[in-house]
Amino acid sequence: MKIVIKRDVKGNTYTAGKMYVDGRHFADTLEPRTIDWSKEQKTMNKTAIPEGTYKVEMRYSTKFKTQMPFVLNVPHFDGIMLHVGNSVRDSRGCILVGTRTFPSVLTQSRDAVNRLILLMEEHKGESVTLTVENGF
Repeated sequence: MKIVIKRDVKGNTYTAGKMYVDGRHFADTLEPRTIDWSKEQKTMNKTAIPEGTYKVEMRYSTKFKTQMPFVLNVPHFDGIMLHVGNSVRDSRGCILVGTRTFPSVLTQSRDAVNRLILLMEEHKGESVTLTVENGF
């Protein structure tokens, strides 16, 4: 299963994008602001993960007390998940999934994350990758 996030809006405190699963639009995304890694350093809980391709696995989240999709081997970040949230305040570097209603607001997040978890469970045993691209 291949997940691609194409970031398309860069705000001062947030980054918004579109999530595709196996080539089909699945949901919208919201993250903390992106940085130019050659000019800035990561700010804990306030910056988005770097562009790249990562492995995704279901793992137990102590925060959510259930299995969640974790993004693995992200440089300078630990514990990155794809999870529920409505604004960048709900993310400490993680990727929020839902329906974008304003550039920096998601709705229907719980539904989108539940659909993603179900889809990953259907593909259990298969490799799941996440590619993050900046389109701005």
